[in-house]
Amino acid sequence: MRVEWLPQALADFDDAMHWIAERNLQAAQNTANIIYLKTSQLAVHPNLGRTGRVPGTRELVISQTHFIAPYRIKPQHNLIEILAFMHDARQWPKKF
Repeated sequence: MRVEWLPQALADFDDAMHWIAERNLQAAQNTANIIYLKTSQLAVHPNLGRTGRVPGTRELVISQTHFIAPYRIKPQHNLIEILAFMHDARQWPKKF
């Protein structure tokens, strides 16, 4: 399957990495690498994440970070859509 980040997810990711980089550039680079590796695994293991709090979604808890990537599996398109990129302390939306 192909993994695609939706625009809002990319914006969330960019904001988070920018915030970390302002404080510690190396930490931002390390975190970004971990996130890339973990989300890339969804291409081969689409059910890797847990059942999502929002119906029709799953959540990839990105170990070694404080982030969660909610995603949707679209098997008819051979696609995984990363819907958002959220810090684990953020309030969860009711829908994406």
